Amino acid sequence: MKATHREGESIAEKRTRREKEVITDDEEGLLWSKSLLGDKTAQNPNPNVALGKPASMSSHWTTHSGPASVAVDGNRSGIFLQTNFEYGSWVKIDLLKEDTVSTVIVVNRRECCFWRINGFKVSVGNNGNKAGSNTKCGRRSIAKEGPNIIQCPKMLRGRYVFVYMPKKRWTTMALLEVEVYRRRTTE
Repeated sequence: MKATHREGESIAEKRTRREKEVITDDEEGLLWSKSLLGDKTAQNPNPNVALGKPASMSSHWTTHSGPASVAVDGNRSGIFLQTNFEYGSWVKIDLLKEDTVSTVIVVNRRECCFWRINGFKVSVGNNGNKAGSNTKCGRRSIAKEGPNIIQCPKMLRGRYVFVYMPKKRWTTMALLEVEVYRRRTTE
C-alpha cells in the first residue's frame, strides 16, 4: 500500500486514516482494502462470479429455510439455506462455464447455529456430480459467524464450486451466501 502524506497531518492522524483504509482478517493474517467494500457504485474489478448463477444442495429443510438460490442472491443477511440432517451435505454453485477461482467466501449465520458448518470444505472443478472428486480449495475446521474467507492455495479452474461437509459427519448445513472470486479478495 502506497503511503500518502497530507500536509499538517500528525503521525497519529496518518495511522488512523490508514487503519480505516485497511482491514486485517486476523485468522488469515491478510490485509484487505476497504475501497472495494465501501463504494457500491464503483465498478468492482473482481466481481463475485457466483452471483445469480444456478445453485443446488444435497437436500432442503423446507420448514426453516429458503431454496439453494438464496446462496447466490447477493444478500448476506437475508434468508438462509439449510439442508436436512445427513452425512456429507453440500451446496453446489454452477458457474455455467469453466472459470478461474482463487477465493471463496462462505457467509455463515450470525444469529444461531453458526457451528453447524464447522469442518466445511470447498472444492472447485468440472465434476458436477461429486464434491470430493474436484480439486480442494480449502477448509475451515472452526467456522466463524459471518464471512469465512477461503483462499485456494493456487488459482483453480472449474465450472462447479462445492461447499460440503465430510461424509463421516451427521449434520445439517445452514448458510447465507457463497461468493466466488477470480482473484484474492476480501468480503
